[in-house]
Amino acid sequence: MRRRWLRRLNRRMRRENWLALGLVLAIFFIILLRVASAVDGLEFSLLWPTTLLGLALGWGLAAVAAGHLTIILGVLLGPPLIIIQVGNLLAPLAALAVSFVAFVSQAILSSAMPASTSLVTARDELAAATSALVTRLYDWFLALTGGEPLFDPVATAILWLLVLWAAAFWAGWSVRRRNQPMFALLPALILLAVIIIITGTSALYLAPALALMLILKATISHAKREQKWKADEINFSQKSGRKVAWTTSGLALALMIVMLIMPSPSIYRLADLARNRSQQQRDQELARSLGLEAAPDARAVDAFANERLGGLPARHLIGSGPELSEQPIMAISVEGPSAQASRLRYWRGQTYDRYNGRGWETGGTSTIDYAAGETAGRALEGQQLVRQEVRPLTELGGLLYAAGTLWTVDEAFQIAWRARYRATETYTDFFAAAAADGNTGTYRVDSFVPDFGEAELRAAGRDIPDWIAERYLALPDDVSARVRALARDLTATELTAYDRARAIEAYLRQFPYTLGLPAPPADREIADYFLFELQRGYCDYYATTMVVLARAAGLPARLATGFIGGMYDQEERRFTVTADLAHSWPEIYFPNYGWIQFEPTGGRAIIERPAKARPPVESELEAELEPITEARSRARWNLVLGAAAGVMLFAAVATVSWWLVDIWRLRYLSPNRTIIQLFKRLSRGGHRLDVRPEPGETPHEFAGRLSARLVALSGSEPENGSLASAPEAVYWLTGLYTRCLFSPYEAQAKQRALAIHTWSRLRIQLLWAALLQRSKKGIRRSHDSR
Repeated sequence: MRRRWLRRLNRRMRRENWLALGLVLAIFFIILLRVASAVDGLEFSLLWPTTLLGLALGWGLAAVAAGHLTIILGVLLGPPLIIIQVGNLLAPLAALAVSFVAFVSQAILSSAMPASTSLVTARDELAAATSALVTRLYDWFLALTGGEPLFDPVATAILWLLVLWAAAFWAGWSVRRRNQPMFALLPALILLAVIIIITGTSALYLAPALALMLILKATISHAKREQKWKADEINFSQKSGRKVAWTTSGLALALMIVMLIMPSPSIYRLADLARNRSQQQRDQELARSLGLEAAPDARAVDAFANERLGGLPARHLIGSGPELSEQPIMAISVEGPSAQASRLRYWRGQTYDRYNGRGWETGGTSTIDYAAGETAGRALEGQQLVRQEVRPLTELGGLLYAAGTLWTVDEAFQIAWRARYRATETYTDFFAAAAADGNTGTYRVDSFVPDFGEAELRAAGRDIPDWIAERYLALPDDVSARVRALARDLTATELTAYDRARAIEAYLRQFPYTLGLPAPPADREIADYFLFELQRGYCDYYATTMVVLARAAGLPARLATGFIGGMYDQEERRFTVTADLAHSWPEIYFPNYGWIQFEPTGGRAIIERPAKARPPVESELEAELEPITEARSRARWNLVLGAAAGVMLFAAVATVSWWLVDIWRLRYLSPNRTIIQLFKRLSRGGHRLDVRPEPGETPHEFAGRLSARLVALSGSEPENGSLASAPEAVYWLTGLYTRCLFSPYEAQAKQRALAIHTWSRLRIQLLWAALLQRSKKGIRRSHDSR
């Protein structure tokens, strides 16, 4: 039976059809490899089932369905299948189907109506998951159309799968039904070229795809010729197809080699030129919202890449292992109400932005000196100002520790900032702080501590600054596909960024906490090793893995290190921090709220946040926020002037462009039609001077009244003013018009060119005359009012 089905399929699909299908599959295999390597959060295993199904469905329907029916089926089948695949809705669907079958079976076999609890529960779960997916897609689309695109891995995956589905479906249908490989594969190749141009990466994938398309084109063209020869009963060699195949393959291979090694203009150079030309107009946020990143050579290079704060190690290597003891490190006293002190748990020392797969390092820093009491940075609304006195109990290497974001210290200090993005803004990306003299004695420090409720964090906006998204969503290439897939699966049905972070945090806290671990393998990426093999660890493993999962889920995240908690003396309001409390934790950025810490480490207490923000704690400290300076006001005024100048420039360019296009159009009309059009415009120009053609009036009578008005207006100008030649031009153009309209006279190209030139000058004169007339009316009204 199986052999009979295969023989029937072979009869229906000729040899060239099998070859064409194989070549199309090979081309899409190359495209999928490039998409999977270029788009964050997409892996090849997610892409190929959808693409293969779309290609097969388009190929099959091409043999049995008409064009409109094919498009309808593609639209109806593709999006639901993709949403089910990305949103992990197969299990809820299966549960609903099982519940429905059980309910129907019980209803048939039983006389009484069966309970529908399980059916309703399954339905509600499926509806909730689907609603969450649709809401995320809708929010992503609104942000995109609103000019503030954001990166959402679920929306990005659905979008790319829809594009690949459409390209594969179209390719399968068009190759099979129309035998037009160039037209069929054009969308897929454009997609590949766009990825190469935007990312600025190697065109290695484009060369073999074009070579295979050349082979496909030659194969289909020769098959058409053979069919025509057979229909015309022309004898031909059966070996001609092999010769064509070998010749085309050789040419395609040679073309691919030339494209890859040709020094100038090479395919790499062409891609770079295209990318550089479009980069000025390309919105980086849009590319990032699609999961794409610019090539490393297109990014700005930090001028302070080699500078580091004195005494701070160049790298925070996870593999160094914890060297922990109960040795006292520092004593921290908190000024203010005890309720305020009880909320403090994290004493931040450093933050890290770059993950290399084996550990953490910081980007280039710029070290800034501050005098005692000088403020650094600024607070966000809703943060609590806390004053602490820190007394080191051992050598701290000059480093300063504080709860939350350091603001000022009572002695000279230094802060290493990772970047300064605008001259009018303060530094905002904290790396570490230290005493100016390199010796950490007892110091008093003021810092701002976030104390927001869950409601505020769930309602955080999506206005993530460009530099935050670029720096804190980046992941190395060796982060595995299964890690990215896990991030997407854990957060697929969570609506807010806060809920996604909580879902990742809850998942990691299920792993047991232990310190008795060897260093991770040198050739393994930390997050993948921890999630799928080790599945236990200490804080560095948990924090690193949550940062990786959060970034893969579209949440800007960084790693913070320092100490956690301490033995708290209620009467003294003092923490005693020991070495075994050395800790690392993830911090996630929330617009309008800043960096918020999370606790994925299973051996530590989870961070409990109130439903709503707590009322502010009364404090004698007063945070003086940075005022709007004159420079800022001037910058805002310059922005307004710049925008106005831009609008005026755009209006001028648009006007000149319209005039040039209009003249070009007039030159391509017949001479008589051009002259008739120009007289109609002359009539409309007379309207501005209150001279309109009257019923029954001849063209020359209208021209006489218009010329008289122009003569009257030119009398107010100096001798030989700008309107002196206007009446003569009106009469000449009117005479040419009457000859073209009322006689068999055919104007020549030279007369058309002269008429266009005359009208170009006359149009400006009419505008000037209209301005003169309005100014005279204004003067007359002012005189009458007196």
